[in-house]
Amino acid sequence: MSRHALFAGAALVAAVAFAPTASAQPLSGPSCTVGTNCVHTLSGTVPVLVNLTLESPSTAIGTVTAQQFDDGQLLDGPRFEVRANRGYNVTLAAAAGTFSGGGNNSKAASDVRWVRVADAAGCAGATGFTALSNSTAATIFSGGAGLSPRQRLCFNIDWNYETDGPGNYTLPLNLTVTAP
Repeated sequence: MSRHALFAGAALVAAVAFAPTASAQPLSGPSCTVGTNCVHTLSGTVPVLVNLTLESPSTAIGTVTAQQFDDGQLLDGPRFEVRANRGYNVTLAAAAGTFSGGGNNSKAASDVRWVRVADAAGCAGATGFTALSNSTAATIFSGGAGLSPRQRLCFNIDWNYETDGPGNYTLPLNLTVTAP
């Protein structure tokens, strides 16, 4: 037997061994003939997608100076943005009525004033600060579907020589995004 005949025989065996076989179960979807359309439908559900992202989980008050006691302490708070597929509101409220820590535990949350500015504007020239509340959440930003421009929270804290003694001061804040 020649090499060519052996090769041809091996190729035939391989073709038969690897030939596709018909499935035992027929397909149950649409069947189309030449010139007609088979309809295939894509379907799914898109949920409400609203995501608030903060630049950081905290803002450091740092060591407060005498000048900040005299004039108030201006702080650059976190930058934030929202990605949404519908309208939304972002609200801000203090999680407690007073600061905690080793300092003045009766220091009111309302001693913190806030304002939201466009990120590019920064906090240095910010005006229109509002006292922080723990009982009523303030709407600080609203938007529609898409990616919001980055915003920044600015804080101005009033310090009092008579009541705000040495120690640590902590006040958790709640930023909440809702899709009304």
